[in-house]
Amino acid sequence: MSVATQLRLAIGMLVIVLGAILAAAFYAPYQVQRSAEDKLVEDAIPLRALAQDLVIEVVNQEAAVQAYVVTRDPARLERYTLANSAVNGDLALLDGYVDRHPELDPLLRRAVTQIGDINGLFEVLRLSPGGGSPSTQRQIERKLREFRATSEAMVEVTNRVVADATEEQENTYRQLLIVLAVLGTLGGSVAIALFFLTPRRVGELYAAERASRREAESRSDAARALAHVSDGVVLTDAEGRVRFWNPAAEKLTGIAEHGAAGRELAKLLPGWERLIRQPDADGGIGGAAVFPIQLGHERWLSVTSVDFGEGVVYAIRDVTEEHGLERLRSEFVSTASHELRTPMTSIAGAARTLLRREIDLDPDRQRILLQMIVDESDRLARIVDQILLASRIEAGVLDVVPEACDARDIAASVVDHARLRAPRDVELAIDAPDDLSEVACDADRLRQVLGNLVDNAIKYSPGGGTVTVELRENHEMLRFAVHDEGLGFDPTRAEELFERFRRLDPHLTHGIGGTGLGLYISRELVRRMGGEIWATSEPGEGSTFTFELPLAAEHAAERQHFGSGG
Repeated sequence: MSVATQLRLAIGMLVIVLGAILAAAFYAPYQVQRSAEDKLVEDAIPLRALAQDLVIEVVNQEAAVQAYVVTRDPARLERYTLANSAVNGDLALLDGYVDRHPELDPLLRRAVTQIGDINGLFEVLRLSPGGGSPSTQRQIERKLREFRATSEAMVEVTNRVVADATEEQENTYRQLLIVLAVLGTLGGSVAIALFFLTPRRVGELYAAERASRREAESRSDAARALAHVSDGVVLTDAEGRVRFWNPAAEKLTGIAEHGAAGRELAKLLPGWERLIRQPDADGGIGGAAVFPIQLGHERWLSVTSVDFGEGVVYAIRDVTEEHGLERLRSEFVSTASHELRTPMTSIAGAARTLLRREIDLDPDRQRILLQMIVDESDRLARIVDQILLASRIEAGVLDVVPEACDARDIAASVVDHARLRAPRDVELAIDAPDDLSEVACDADRLRQVLGNLVDNAIKYSPGGGTVTVELRENHEMLRFAVHDEGLGFDPTRAEELFERFRRLDPHLTHGIGGTGLGLYISRELVRRMGGEIWATSEPGEGSTFTFELPLAAEHAAERQHFGSGG
C-alpha cells in the first residue's frame, strides 16, 4: 500500500470516528429522551396511575357501602355508583395495556369478576328492607377486601414495570456512554497516530511523488520519442489487448488510437494471427517476421516483438515496397534467365549444326544459320546492355551530355533499323515536319529511348498493325509520340509500367518476353535529359508512349542564363 493511500486511509478513519462521535453525541440525548417517553411517560407511569386510581375508587366504593348500610341514605348510593363507574373505566383502560404487559391479564380478569360480584351483592343489599341481612353485608365487605387486594396487586405489577423501565433507561444511558468513550478513545488513538506518523509519512509521500514525477517525465519523454519514430509501436497486455498505439501505427494501419485502444490486436488487424502462429519467425527482412495483412489492400509488415512478462511490445515497419521489389527482382531473375537462355540456345543450336560434318548444308542454309547467330547475338547484347545500363542508372553513374541534335534524323534512323527486325505484318512509319527545331539531348540516349519504345510497340503488337513515330513542337518542347495498334493496357497502371522489372505481360500470357527494364531505362534517360514521359491506352485499342524534351534554343538560353548568373 502506498504512503499516500495509508495517509488517506488514516485521515478517513479519523473523520469517520469524529463523525461517529458527533452522531453519538446527538443520538444519546435523543435516545434517552425517547426511551423515557416510550417506557415511562407513555407506558409505565400512566399504567401505575390507573392502578393507584383503581385502589382509590375501591376504597370509595367500600366507604359508600358502609355509609349506606348505616344511614340508608340514597345519596350514598349515588357515591357508590360514581365510584363503580370510575372502577369500570379504570378496568377498561387497563385492558389496553394487557398486550404489552401480559402479567396484568389474570389480575384484570379477577378484578372484573370481583366487581361483578360486588355489584350483585350491592343490589341485593339495596333492595332488602332494613339494610339487608348481616350475612349479605359481610359478603360485600369480604368481596371489597378481595377486590382491594387485587387492585393492590395491580399496583405492585405497575411498580415493577416502572422500575424495569427506569433500569432499562439507565442501561441505555450507560451503553451510550460506553459507545462515546470507545469512539473517543479510537479517535484519540488515530489522532495520536497521525501526530507521530504524519511527518514521516509526508516525507515518504513527497519522495514517492518526486520519484513518480521523474518516472512520469521519463514516460512522457519516451511517449514523445515514440510519437515521432517512423516505425509503428504497439503495446499489448497479457490478454493481447492494445494499451499503446503510436501515431506511426495509426498512419500505417489507418486506425486511430481511440479506435484501437482496448481491442484485441488479432481482431483489429486481419492477418495478425499469422504472427501468433509463428512468433519466432526470422526469415524475413532484417530477421523480423514478415507477413501480409489486409487493410483495404494487401500490405506487408515486418514485425519484431519483445515479451516483457506483462505484455508484448511490437515494432512494425511497412515493407510492402521492399517486398514488392524483392518479388519483382525474383521475377526479373527468372525472366532474364529465360531471355538470356533463348538466344544462347539459338546460337548454340545454329553453331552445332554448322559444325556437324555428317550434314552437307547448302550455302543458303549456312547463310540462314549464320544470320540467326548474328541476330541472336545482337539480341543477347541488347539484353546485357539493358541490364548493365539499369545497374548504372541505379548506381547514379550514368553520364548524359545534352547537345543540339536533329530529332527527325535520329527518329528516322531508329525506324529504319527497327524495320530490319520487325515482323512482316507490322508497318513502321514516321510522322514529322521537315522544319523541326533541333532538340537538346544526348543523341545516343535519345536513340536508345526511341529504340526501346519502338521495340516495345512492335513486341506488343502480336496481331500486326502500324507503329507510328510522331514528332511535334509544343512551345519550348519537342514532343515524341510512339503509337501502336497492339494489345494496349489498363490505363490505371500507366505509372507502374515505368518502374523496374514491370512488364505489360508479366505471366507471358501472349508469349511476349522481356526483362521489364526498357520503360524504366527510358524514363530515367528522359528525365536526365530534362524531359518527362507518360503513356496512354485502352485495352485492346493500342497504346501511345509520349515524351517531351526541351528545344535546343531553349536549352542554350538556360545554359547562358545559369552561366551569367554564376
